[in-house]
Amino acid sequence: MEPKNKIHYEEGEKVGECYYIRDTKSVNYRRYAEFRCRCGKTFESSITNVKGGNKTQCGCMETELRRKVHFKHGMKGTKTYYAWQNMKHRCYNKNNQDYSRYGGRGISVCAEWKHDFLAFHGYISQLDNYGLDGYTLDRIDSYGNYEIGNVRWATPHQQAANKGVRTISASSYTGVSYKKENDRYCATICINYKQVHISCHKKSIDALKARNNYIIKNKLHDYPIQQPINKTL
Repeated sequence: MEPKNKIHYEEGEKVGECYYIRDTKSVNYRRYAEFRCRCGKTFESSITNVKGGNKTQCGCMETELRRKVHFKHGMKGTKTYYAWQNMKHRCYNKNNQDYSRYGGRGISVCAEWKHDFLAFHGYISQLDNYGLDGYTLDRIDSYGNYEIGNVRWATPHQQAANKGVRTISASSYTGVSYKKENDRYCATICINYKQVHISCHKKSIDALKARNNYIIKNKLHDYPIQQPINKTL
C-alpha cells in the first residue's frame, strides 16, 4: 500500500542525518527507502525513523548518541572518574567488599558530589598532589564523610597512619589490639605496608603509651598521637 500524501525526495537529498537514495517498499502505509549514512554506509529503513534520528543499520548514530549521554565530561575511564565511582560504591553498594568500613558505619558522600562528577572534579582537582602517581583519595577525618574540607590526595603510608579504629578492636585505640592467648594488649604500627610489633602490656593504656612513644621517638609525623580514653582497661 502506498502511503497517503507521499513526499518526493531527490537522490542525495538529506533526510534527518542521512541521504536518500531510492524508495524500496511500503508496508502498512509505512514507507521504506535506501539511505546512505553520513559515515558512507548504505542501509534500508523507514523514512519516519530516519527523519526522527532513530536507529540505523550501520549504528553510528546510536554510538554518537551514547557518547553524548555517557561522556558529557569526556573523563570516563580516568583516575579521577574511578575515584568518584569507587567512593560511591564504598558508601552505597552493600555488595562492595569495603562497604562495612564505609557505608556500613555511616560514611556518606555529600549531596553536591553524589550525583555530580563535575562538581567533585572541580574541587579535588585543586587539591595538592592531584594527578601524581602513588596518591589516592583519602578522608582527613577517617570518621567523617566525603565532603568539602575532608578529602585529600594521600599516599598509602599516609592513609595507613590515618586509619581509624577497627570495629573489632577491643581497646578502642588504633594499633592496640587484645591478644586473648596471653591476656595482653599489644601495640603495633604499620609502616610502608609492614606491620611492626612494638610491645605488649597488661593494660591497653600502657600499650597506647608505648605506641605514642614509638611514634615520637622515630619521628613518624604522619601518625597522630592518640589521647587516652577515660576508662579502666
